[in-house]
Amino acid sequence: MDAGRHASHVGISFSMWEASMLIHQKPVPAEATELVRQHGSEAILLAKTHLIEAEEIGDDEHVAYWKNVLEAMQTILNERKPH
Repeated sequence: MDAGRHASHVGISFSMWEASMLIHQKPVPAEATELVRQHGSEAILLAKTHLIEAEEIGDDEHVAYWKNVLEAMQTILNERKPH
């Protein structure tokens, strides 16, 4: 299903994108760590995609969340680089 379609659960209607955000939103350090562990440097692109989606629908809360996740991921990736 695309983000434009809606699901209904117990009389509550929400987009599939909103549903995925509710399910996947974790504390920023945990989200950043897990995404970097699973995807390495590609996690940056994944988080940027979520950020853009949030910006496009005007979801300021998720924009702030994904900006923080991106910052945390960049810190994690920079710490992994050999000095």
